[in-house]
Amino acid sequence: MAETDEDWHYLITKLNAGSKEPGDYRKRLVMEIYRDHLRDDAAFLKERLAWLKYGTDYYELVVFYQQKGETSRAVELAEEGLAKGEGRVADLIDFLLNHFQSLNDYVNSLRLYRRAFLDKPGLAAYQDLKTFAHAADWPTLEKECLEILSVKSRKQELAKIHLAEKRYDEVLKFVQEANPGWPH
Repeated sequence: MAETDEDWHYLITKLNAGSKEPGDYRKRLVMEIYRDHLRDDAAFLKERLAWLKYGTDYYELVVFYQQKGETSRAVELAEEGLAKGEGRVADLIDFLLNHFQSLNDYVNSLRLYRRAFLDKPGLAAYQDLKTFAHAADWPTLEKECLEILSVKSRKQELAKIHLAEKRYDEVLKFVQEANPGWPH
């Protein structure tokens, strides 16, 4: 639709006229126009920085800075997004994991594997954490994971872990608790 910079600026004016909230879809379109069509980094950053609420908002900036070769700024924003971002932060965790693993930074990598488990407790995150952790760290981490999964709403994930770890007596307990009429 728009062919010239003037067309894009006109479209931005119209989109901004109808937009009241920073998280409005029209604001997202304005950011995309500045970033992708006008290549106006300063205007894009002004719009993007005015609205950082969700993990995906932070991740958009992380990708922007990473593409610009500003890895330290990308890492800083990813850490900020983990601390402040609402909703989905899995992309931030993945970015930071890749970064810290490339530096052979065990402590930060372990922190992020732990965070990934806390964000989505389950068999896959448990196995990732177990595979990465040093043997000396694993007993404490495993205990923490199993405690997190011991709440009623997560017992099925706990049973999956027990099954994967070949703790069949624990799986049997889960089945019996879930099916009270089932033979004991």
